[in-house]
Amino acid sequence: MTRQRGIPRPGVAGLLAAALTLAPAGLAAQNQPAGYPAGAWKMPLTWWVASRTTGYWYESIDPATGATQQRPSFLQGVDGSVAQLWDGHLDLRFAARFARADLYPGFESNDSRWYVGYAQVRAAPWKVRGRLGRMFLQEGPAHHTLDGAWIGIEPLRRVALHAWGGTQAPDDLDFDVRSIESFQAYGARVIGTLAPELQLALSYAQWDEEGEVAERPVGAEVTWFPLGGLRTFARAEYETEDESWRRLELLADYVPRRGSPWLFRAQALERTPWIENTSYFSRFDDLERIRAARASARYQRPDGFGGEFESFTSVLDTRTSWRLGGAVLFKYGRLGYSALFGDSGEESQWFGNVDVPVQTWVRVAAGAVVSTYALFEDAPEAEERDLITLFGRATVEPWPGVRGVAEVQGLQTPDFDHDVRVLLGLDLLAGRGATSFGLGRTGGAAR
Repeated sequence: MTRQRGIPRPGVAGLLAAALTLAPAGLAAQNQPAGYPAGAWKMPLTWWVASRTTGYWYESIDPATGATQQRPSFLQGVDGSVAQLWDGHLDLRFAARFARADLYPGFESNDSRWYVGYAQVRAAPWKVRGRLGRMFLQEGPAHHTLDGAWIGIEPLRRVALHAWGGTQAPDDLDFDVRSIESFQAYGARVIGTLAPELQLALSYAQWDEEGEVAERPVGAEVTWFPLGGLRTFARAEYETEDESWRRLELLADYVPRRGSPWLFRAQALERTPWIENTSYFSRFDDLERIRAARASARYQRPDGFGGEFESFTSVLDTRTSWRLGGAVLFKYGRLGYSALFGDSGEESQWFGNVDVPVQTWVRVAAGAVVSTYALFEDAPEAEERDLITLFGRATVEPWPGVRGVAEVQGLQTPDFDHDVRVLLGLDLLAGRGATSFGLGRTGGAAR
């Protein structure tokens, strides 16, 4: 039986778009003469809008039966914003996707996703900002899509207060709003700048489902610049319902001096998989904590040549795995090798990609990954498997804001003898106002 791979993301896969134009009244509003008539808005209107479509053809052959599967798929995205309304106090934002692309044959998946859609109001006193609608929330331990309201104020020069409330959006981000009586989400966050180089944030969040508390985490974050070129960040999240640490994280970036070709990064993470208390799977209380550590160094000159090295270690209960990798960087791409070994198996991987501007308006790109892997360490040759992925892409931009894309993707594994996607598309963007995008005086798209 032929298996179906996951759908590629629109930003990587390929694009087809159509531009939308603003009503003449809006253009007139933003192009008023220097002397505004009485009652006119003093802030220039800013807007942009884009329509992005991904259409691709999928084909796969099952090596066991020789059966061929062919299926077209379609993804349509719309993204736009109108800002500086109401004399600079009101912004509108909307982003959604409409699709005809089932994840697996015979199983209907969500055809549409409503990502964001809200109105934002701003006021000068205390730098007040308020949002109402659907928005992505990232406040300490709360990182989900919220259907509701969010407000932020700065009552003091170095203190900011955020609060939110509403209901969590459906998991598939459908065009639907959950009942706030059954699904509630709310919380608050305080951010204080204790010194120019030190910032502290404290957060509280809660999710209720059908009258029961699903999660009630608290969090703390510290950002510190102890010396020039060094940035450190620490985060801790504690779940008060089951009295356990959900996440502990440390991150450090270091650049020796401004403009230096060197970048060093280190990260340490310890976390427990998050399962809401109201979920069926919460009865399995033997979840193992995950520990991970990562260190990397990158050197790249202004002409593009350089190198990078990365080390990654993960620990799950008593199982430990390591990955070491490095790559040579050149002006238009990179070529590298990485190896995985440990209790979770082993892998040897070569990878590379190039992205070359043939003309100022034409780019071509290609890449490949060739891997040999086994599901356990020191496996005999008979247990090793090969995995090959390939892609080629051509991008043309004949006019500013107009871009066409053609891409071919290929995959070969022990389960797939032939797996190919062909993608074609066009991406257009139009805008006007205080941003860097706009419609030129001749009526064409301009930046």
